[in-house]
Formats: sequence, structure tokens, C-alpha cells
Amino acid sequence: MTADGDGADRVRGVGDRRGSPDGTAHPALQTFAADLRALLAASGIPSLRALARRAHYSHTAVAAAAGGRTLPSLEVTLAFVGACGGDRLVWSGRWHAVRARLDEVTFDPADAAPPWPVQPVEDGADPEQAGCSADAVTVHACKVARHDARMMVGQLELRYSPRKHAAWGRFQGFPHLDHLAGEQEVRLVVGVARERDGRRQEYELGYAFDWHYGDLLRTGRGPVHAFVRVLADGVEIAAGATEPRTLS
Repeated sequence: MTADGDGADRVRGVGDRRGSPDGTAHPALQTFAADLRALLAASGIPSLRALARRAHYSHTAVAAAAGGRTLPSLEVTLAFVGACGGDRLVWSGRWHAVRARLDEVTFDPADAAPPWPVQPVEDGADPEQAGCSADAVTVHACKVARHDARMMVGQLELRYSPRKHAAWGRFQGFPHLDHLAGEQEVRLVVGVARERDGRRQEYELGYAFDWHYGDLLRTGRGPVHAFVRVLADGVEIAAGATEPRTLS
């Protein structure tokens, strides 16, 4: 299935932001981002684009780090800090402290309704719209590497909702892919396959520097596995698949 059927990408899987339940960023995250912005201002680097070049990350990645809506990866944080002349050891400690604060946030995902109409749980449905995310667990995960180099581009997961009896694929890119996306058009094909009847669901979308997920398949009909293809300027540079799992 391609994005929305009208050519426009839906950014899937970006809901796990670990912010406050009301959707605003956690105060610890806001402070962290504000201090990153202050560090940038004190460094004399004229812009986020100039910082991105020095840090060897995409403009999108460093802008998100300074924005304060989500916690950047530790790698992006340390690249940001190092480019600004900050103390990487101190900021590593701060990053782990903020992560611990965000992990303390308690919220029942079942209380959050998706912004789209509810779909029945059937092959090809959106897991979020079908209400599968509330109890979702990862039953297998694998790293995905480039075809042409010993370079990991991300992690693929087979997600499963025991309550809804559904499974789907989910992928998150690593910093190498973030950097590549600043230079080339990166697209993903995220999917899931049911081995007994050969049914496959594929979902193509643009890379969004976050979690990306595909459509679901019903379980209880034999083993299923998740798969992903990573394309840069239309050429496949990486692909991977999880181990098959038999789920109820």
C-alpha cells in the first residue's frame, strides 16, 4: 500500500515521543533543548545549517534536537555539542538524566484515541487506526545494514498486538541514515508477510527521522515476519527481515 492512496506520505509511528500526556513537551526536554540553543548561540556558529555541516548530520536532525519536541539520539546530541565546543562528557550525563526523566512519565496509551476514523482489524489496516498500539510489543528485532558497506542504517521490529491478534513491521533509522537523508531522497518500504498463505502488506513512505510502520496482518494463521527496504534516490541500499514468529 502506498501512502494514503493520493501520493502524500503519512508519517507513521511518530507518536512515541515520550512527552507529557497532554501533548506538550516534558519540561526537562524543553530545558535540554533551550540549553542546546544557548550553546549554539555562544559558539558563534551562524545557523543550524552551518552547525549541521560541522556536526556531519542533516539539518533536520540538528533542528529537531534544538526544537525540544523529542529527545535527540545521544549520537546527535554529542555531535551537536562537539561542533559547538561543548563538554561532551557533561552533556552525555545530561542526556541520560533527561532520558530517565522521560521514562518516568506514566500514561496509559489506551486512553489516547487516534486522530483518524477507527478501522476494523483486518489485513491491510493501519495498526494505529485499528487500535493495535495500546498493547503492542516487539516480538523480534534485527539490525539492517547497507548492501555495499559494513554500515548499519537502522533497526527493524516485528510488532504484535495480543489483544487484537495483529502484527506489523516498524523501522527506525540510525544516525547514518539521518545523515544520508540530508543529501539524498530516502524512502522506506515497511511491511509484514504471513508465510502460510503468502500474504504480504507493504507500505511506502518518505524517511521522517523517527519510527515508521506499515500495515497489519491478522495473526493466528501461521508464522509472520516483518521486512523493510531502504531506498536512496530510488536505488535500494539496504534491506532486512525479522525472524518469523507464530503468534496467536
